[in-house]
Amino acid sequence: MAPNKGATPLCFSVLKPDHGAAEVIERDIILEAPIAIEYNGIGYAVMMATPIDLEDYAVGFSMSEGLVSHTDDILAIDAHKADLGWILRIQVPQENAAKVFARARQRVSEREYNALSVRLELQADCFAGVWANHAQSARQILEQGDVEEAMNAAAKIGDDALQGAGGGRVVPESFTHGTSAQRQHWFDSGLKNGTLKACDTFSARGL
Repeated sequence: MAPNKGATPLCFSVLKPDHGAAEVIERDIILEAPIAIEYNGIGYAVMMATPIDLEDYAVGFSMSEGLVSHTDDILAIDAHKADLGWILRIQVPQENAAKVFARARQRVSEREYNALSVRLELQADCFAGVWANHAQSARQILEQGDVEEAMNAAAKIGDDALQGAGGGRVVPESFTHGTSAQRQHWFDSGLKNGTLKACDTFSARGL
């Protein structure tokens, strides 16, 4: 993690009376600003705080919230200056991200929760593709037709396919796992790229 000190202090001068004379004293001050905190692309909280030593702030906040138990649980910290404050992006392992997701569930509407659930499930589909990529590279375990079978299975268990089976009404706002096309896309992304970076569904603009 690269240190990020955050805001630059503002310098101001004051006059200090001293037995009929005036002494000019300079002081630094940093004003509080809103800090939006994200974990693995999931918006978690917006806090008013002094934007300095933001890396230490991120570690302390994460531990006080019970989202991490050790500094090693934080993979990366990025502080980005926004128009009205700061955005603090924190990357944690997937097991810690599950805690973030559970907390976020308590803060959002059912529709917003469903949207988060879709991104989480599509990420799992992508991870399955990454596993298949590495398993094939290491042990050549995939047989002819295995990938096609996996893609066909993904097509059958998409939310749109399941809801539409038997003439049912498709309600996108209620999706929790993603459409057939989305599930195929993210499995294929993991399979072709073989990297966890390719599975960042929470930062993706489109799914």
